[in-house]
Amino acid sequence: MSNNISPGGLLTAPANFSSGQYTSTTMCSVVREELAGKVLKNDPSNEELFDDLESVVAAAARPPVRKSDHTAQLDARAKGDGWKVEMYPPLQRLCGYIFNYSHASEPKATRNITIAANRRLKGEVYTTGFPSVSPDGTGSCVPECDSWIDVDWLIAIKAREDQGVVATDTTISEVVFHAADYARLHLSCRSFQLFSVALLVFAHKFMVGIFDRDGVSLFPVFDFCDGGIGSKRLSEWFVGLSALASRMLISDATLLLYLCATRLGTVQFMAREILESIVNNHPIQHTDSHDLESFAWVFAYTVLRRFLREDEDEANTMFFKDDWITVRKLHDGSFGALELRNVLRQRKSLHTFKIAKSVPERVIPGVIGEFMTVLGALPRANYEDDSPVSSVLSTTLPPTVFLRSRTKMTHLHLIRLIDATIQAIVNETQVDG
Repeated sequence: MSNNISPGGLLTAPANFSSGQYTSTTMCSVVREELAGKVLKNDPSNEELFDDLESVVAAAARPPVRKSDHTAQLDARAKGDGWKVEMYPPLQRLCGYIFNYSHASEPKATRNITIAANRRLKGEVYTTGFPSVSPDGTGSCVPECDSWIDVDWLIAIKAREDQGVVATDTTISEVVFHAADYARLHLSCRSFQLFSVALLVFAHKFMVGIFDRDGVSLFPVFDFCDGGIGSKRLSEWFVGLSALASRMLISDATLLLYLCATRLGTVQFMAREILESIVNNHPIQHTDSHDLESFAWVFAYTVLRRFLREDEDEANTMFFKDDWITVRKLHDGSFGALELRNVLRQRKSLHTFKIAKSVPERVIPGVIGEFMTVLGALPRANYEDDSPVSSVLSTTLPPTVFLRSRTKMTHLHLIRLIDATIQAIVNETQVDG
């Protein structure tokens, strides 16, 4: 790692500073010319934004008027959500100002932020079974972000400081678990994304949270109204989210791989042995067999989602209602769990790969059904004794596809299975033709 460029280093040629023709005097003159007309001191143009934000926060912090009836309590609870909505306009203007700030000679930023109430982000295809919720704000490179798949990062907002700052390290604040609720939807739409980034705002304070499949990492808390330090941190964070800045700060691919080396992907697709190591807190070596097993689960998920979407076009669907219910049960039984131990329990069941036995051949072709069955037998062989399924299918697929008991699957086994399946499809096409 010693040869990697420092993420904080300037990505300019060092010869520019060591050459004899450049002296401190000439460099200062160049910098002075560069900065001409670009220095702004004590910019007062956005002071009213902080005043508006502070007034909402102060109002939300006041104790409610004492009333004993149940209706008053419901009104107070509803107003609690209303306070954060009143924070939306000043936060939208503040974030928009930072996002879109540029000098006349510079191109406009391509980042877009939307903070608004009653948004409904599309994504049912990717988030079946999840509640329909939307974050308080989103950042995206897409001008009109209306789908989870277009969301780059999230904003979660709470009106009171005690909803973000907690008394103990073991207590989870409201803003954190609400952001986690949004993050799981975000990651559900992007199955191969490593983490979800969220800006957590509570009263006039904020922090950044990075959510992955194993938890959340929280950055220090800053204050919008602390004389400029908090706003500076917010600006730095916004800038750091742009793809251009990411390429400038992490220009070495090996450094990026090093930073992401411990990320193993989506929990619902992880190999059984990896899940067991996490649950038991017993680290193991990550091998090719784990990646291949994850591929099997991703493929099964893709097939099931394809069948579930088929029902959306009723005119062309091959499904009967009972078929759809069967596939939905297989989907939820293999990919519906959120708690880690429940996901591990689902990994030990291979019912998803037996879909050919659950639905008629008009729904899933025979060759694909055989492929799914053998694909499920490969990860099973990683952990269990031989199954009679292998001997039955060996009449239609090459013996080299199958694994002996408790043998780790390899790329060669998977490639041979894919090749054999493709050849079987070709043979069927020739016969039908």
